[in-house]
Amino acid sequence: MEIDFVQRKEPATDVVTVKCKIKCLVIPAGTVDPGANFPIMSEDISKRSKLEIDTKEKHDLRGIATTPTESLGIVRNVPVNFAPGCTIYADFAVVKNQ
Repeated sequence: MEIDFVQRKEPATDVVTVKCKIKCLVIPAGTVDPGANFPIMSEDISKRSKLEIDTKEKHDLRGIATTPTESLGIVRNVPVNFAPGCTIYADFAVVKNQ
């Protein structure tokens, strides 16, 4: 498993990224945020992975966006593979592509 540290010049923010796979879709640099209340993914990733969005449960995402944002819904029990034998299952809030 390869973990990369990315440092941006402006603004000075360090983020951890990791290559992973959701179903057959390779994510070259998924952002790791252990302090997040729940993980998020774009609508594009959910569609490309053929995940069903449960639109009955939505989240107010004001704390993570510069404009008022509400999730489109939730995708549940998503397998995220980091390396052979290293798969976690998580629910993700789905956000509209920007």
